[in-house]
Amino acid sequence: MPISISNSSTRRPTQFWLRTWVFVCALSGFSFIGWEFFNVANSLWRTGTNDSERLWAEKRIEASQLGTAGIVLIGASRIQLGIDTLLLQKMTGQKVIQLAIDGNPYISVLEDLATDESILGTIIVSTTVNGLLNSQNQKNRASQYLNYYHSISTHLFRFDTVEAKLTAILRRYFRSRSNFVTPYKWALWPKDRLAQAGYLKFNSDRSVEANYSLVDVGKMYSDRVKRHLGEESEAVYRSIPKFEDNIKHVNTLLTKIMSRGGRVVFVRFPTDKQIWEIDDTRYPKKLYWDKFAQLSIARTVHFGDYPSLSGFNLPDGSHLDQSDKKEFTRELSNILFNCGKNYLSIDEDGTPCDLIR
Repeated sequence: MPISISNSSTRRPTQFWLRTWVFVCALSGFSFIGWEFFNVANSLWRTGTNDSERLWAEKRIEASQLGTAGIVLIGASRIQLGIDTLLLQKMTGQKVIQLAIDGNPYISVLEDLATDESILGTIIVSTTVNGLLNSQNQKNRASQYLNYYHSISTHLFRFDTVEAKLTAILRRYFRSRSNFVTPYKWALWPKDRLAQAGYLKFNSDRSVEANYSLVDVGKMYSDRVKRHLGEESEAVYRSIPKFEDNIKHVNTLLTKIMSRGGRVVFVRFPTDKQIWEIDDTRYPKKLYWDKFAQLSIARTVHFGDYPSLSGFNLPDGSHLDQSDKKEFTRELSNILFNCGKNYLSIDEDGTPCDLIR
């Protein structure tokens, strides 16, 4: 006979298991919901997503499918933060595609659009004088995004393409984990770091909103000036060799687009305070931008030539705050498009605008 005979089932509690699991699930659910409401009430996270080559490629594919009824935005962060895509879409009655890439040159993207015979609509380019120069860096994100796009663009039913589209749709309904403030961060992060978490909101359409009320604007502006100066103690004039040759190259691209009915506008988005002083010292408007405007076969718009575009206060000297985004979009649209008086109020409806040729 065995020394010990045990039937564990006779000692296992047979009551309250269902109640216990229901209680645990309910407690977990209420804790999660409670923390989420706390985050909302204290603005500790912002709904958004993150940029990626897949998201950009999905938008690039969409741009090729719009024909004449599309507006494509290219450039860098200023056009991402400065254009309200939904408002521009409403004003023009056309689909707006945001292809700007933060901190990256756009010429390679413009070259790609120029060779795409399906791009027949309007291209709005955010540029500086320096932005007109062709980048030789084949490892920047613009090159990486383009390479990925071309790897999937000819296979619309390839898994990567389908996944990119599905991911872009799902991103509209999920928060970016990097912007979510966990209990750990809330308890241990310094208050100033917590307050600045997620001041940028990256939307699923690749537009960006900046809420500068969440940051120390003075410090951010100071840091921006230092980065803008780089290794220089003060800004000095810079000569651009063969500048007119660069304009000729850009005009070659424009000719391809415009010959098939496409339209292109170059816009110099605003900078102010010391950032603009540095910009205009290095590349004086009268010497460079005005020369570009004279030789370009496309329309050019410089914020300094329009009081309605130059009256905005840029917290970091380089980008618009989200509170000015709609107003700037309306003012720029009234310059670029025949909006008349239909859109004197942002909330009013009106007949879609046409691009002023």
